[in-house]
Amino acid sequence: MQKLQKTNSEYKLTEIGEIPNDWQVKALSEICSSFTSGGTPSTKNPEFWNGETPWIRSAWIKGHYVTQGEKYITSLGVDNSATHTKR
Repeated sequence: MQKLQKTNSEYKLTEIGEIPNDWQVKALSEICSSFTSGGTPSTKNPEFWNGETPWIRSAWIKGHYVTQGEKYITSLGVDNSATHTKR
């Protein structure tokens, strides 16, 4: 996991560690309406990747929280994956 880049002393200690003062710790159920799973589209097709939608494999999750996507996927990539989405 990445450490926060400290540029000033405006951080607070929380149950998940040190975070900026203006952040809040929330349960995922408080900020997400659903969780879905599926399958990753072909990594050999460049049209599926480097889009705007964060993409993460469950194997990439370490610890109790996620701070960013592992990769980013395009809408075409989502359409060509086995994920379950609501649009």
